[in-house]
Amino acid sequence: IERYRWRADRLCVFVATGHPLAGQNTLPDDLRGERWIVREKGSGTREVFDQALANACITPTIRLELEEPEAIRQSVRAGLGVGCLSILELQDALQAGWLAPVETHFLDLERDLQVLVHRAKYLSNGVRSILSLCGIEETRATPRADTR
Repeated sequence: IERYRWRADRLCVFVATGHPLAGQNTLPDDLRGERWIVREKGSGTREVFDQALANACITPTIRLELEEPEAIRQSVRAGLGVGCLSILELQDALQAGWLAPVETHFLDLERDLQVLVHRAKYLSNGVRSILSLCGIEETRATPRADTR
């Protein structure tokens, strides 16, 4: 597998706009009693979340584990708990004001997003174009078409 760094990302803890933590600058104790709605185990988002909370000595109470970010957003919007997703997943909801960020400066929620490419697989022009749109210049030689 070849790995290419695509872009930096940051996870964001968020709540419904009426939640007491909405827009607040929090401390670890503020999060200890909350119920969380998070991605499923094995996802990259969940790994960053679990590690960040462990580093802050917080054992989260998981209310729901969901695979779809939109399901997490809607569950948090309905007041079922606190969420944590990529800021990329939340920008529109935060701007619209139906979700609110929670400031968690004590949590390391930074990560790099990567593109993985199988080293032995042929890269079509379409795949190369997508990589290029992501700012990734794949350096493998393009195999020549059979001229027989």
